[in-house]
Amino acid sequence: MRRARECVSEVLTYDLTASVDGRVLMRQRVKSPGLRADRPLSVEEDLRVTPGEHMVTIAFTPEEPGEAGKPLTFEGRIMFTPARVVLITYENGRLIAR
Repeated sequence: MRRARECVSEVLTYDLTASVDGRVLMRQRVKSPGLRADRPLSVEEDLRVTPGEHMVTIAFTPEEPGEAGKPLTFEGRIMFTPARVVLITYENGRLIAR
């Protein structure tokens, strides 16, 4: 007979900061959606950026540092053009721009 295993889930909350050319455009606290906060974390925000090349920094920092949550950061130059959407996404353990 197997012993019962108790599964413990931890809801992670992150502080999200989005900066363009060193100017903070957005700062908010985010957590995973769902009844038990067990859905993948996603944030949809429209940030207006003037056309041209800009230095972009996106940082997800765990509210409470520990073993469960790890900080995620994107920092890079992105060319913004009219009517183009830039998506920052998590892929292969890091944030990338598409």
